[in-house]
Amino acid sequence: MAAVFTVQNDDGDVANANAYDTLAAFKQYHDDRGGDYSAYTDPQIQTAIVRATQYVDSRFLFPGVKLNPEDAAVYQTTEWPRNYVYRDGVQVEGIPLALKSAVHEYAFRALSIPLLQDAPAPSGGRLVNKLREKVDVIETETEYAASTGGAAVMPAYPAADFILLRAGLTRTPGLSR
Repeated sequence: MAAVFTVQNDDGDVANANAYDTLAAFKQYHDDRGGDYSAYTDPQIQTAIVRATQYVDSRFLFPGVKLNPEDAAVYQTTEWPRNYVYRDGVQVEGIPLALKSAVHEYAFRALSIPLLQDAPAPSGGRLVNKLREKVDVIETETEYAASTGGAAVMPAYPAADFILLRAGLTRTPGLSR
């Protein structure tokens, strides 16, 4: 069964929206850049766009507030569009092109790798700095990175991350939830 693919609009009033842009826009974006997605079906690409949208909404903290809060006629299920976001003194309206471009980049990666992945036990979401295993007379040593204060470690994808950074939609590539 194919996943439901529902694109958010610039008014933020699409019920149960789970994507920031269309399949056609994804294809045009990657055609313009020589990206080869020919090995994937349209439903696979749509699923990747949904996953990329979920990744963006989970990873980044954006300025402003959702355009349609919980008490609106149609609750906005995506983080964008937003109110009170300004760039160069001008209010940002709708879903910014840079956000859509970043989603296309994340979606391209989501076709072959999971963007959000549960950390395998026993790391519990912490980065492993060093893992040493010895086969004869079994021995294992694991060195973890410093604590992140309980926050999950989110992978970075610089090509997409910097689209959001340069557009001023987030302050740093590491600004995450």
